[in-house]
Amino acid sequence: MLRDFADSHSRRSFLKRASAVLLPQAGRAAPNQDRLIIDTHLEVWTLDPKFPFRHPERPNLRVDVAAPIENQVEQMRDFNIRYAVLINPRYFGWDNSYIAHSLQRNPRLFVAHGLINPEDPKVHERLRYWVKERGFQGMRFSPIYHPKSTWLNSKEHYRLWREAERLGAVFNFYILPHQMPMLEDMAARFPGVKIVVDHAGKPDLKLKDPWPEFRKMFRLKRFP
Repeated sequence: MLRDFADSHSRRSFLKRASAVLLPQAGRAAPNQDRLIIDTHLEVWTLDPKFPFRHPERPNLRVDVAAPIENQVEQMRDFNIRYAVLINPRYFGWDNSYIAHSLQRNPRLFVAHGLINPEDPKVHERLRYWVKERGFQGMRFSPIYHPKSTWLNSKEHYRLWREAERLGAVFNFYILPHQMPMLEDMAARFPGVKIVVDHAGKPDLKLKDPWPEFRKMFRLKRFP
């Protein structure tokens, strides 16, 4: 915890000093003082053994530095960030307990997006549990880790999407361009599901012309 505090303290000190240099008319309130600022993707994690790591693709992952919720609350206060969306960074796998813990401690600051295993036959029940029982707003899916899989728009997932419509849940997708047509298919079938596309759909910006990949995401604009 001392290391966590030292890291967060030094970072906050640096940011404050940088702000004083960069902001005009030093000494006056920062220009964002009256603006509504929302962090839409805040990943938090702890090294507390009560919340063990279970990364689904990297089971032996070790992390030395924590990003605990206490640090984030302080930084939000320092920089006038009103609200944030908590994201499970995948370190905990399908166990969203630390995100739920963070949400419970600060319900006026946060909403939460967790992770559920898309290949679990009862994935719709897991969605219902985290939304109804633990107060989550939605779930993040990462088909980018399964580039050859077709689970995203499989018929087996229709029940999951119907449950999301019923619950008013948000689905956040970390996705590759070639997978976008599968998401487009589901958006057409289940227009009541709120969809976020993460990282702009991960087009390859090294291509001579990346726009064809971008346009696969832009096709989603026809949906409500």
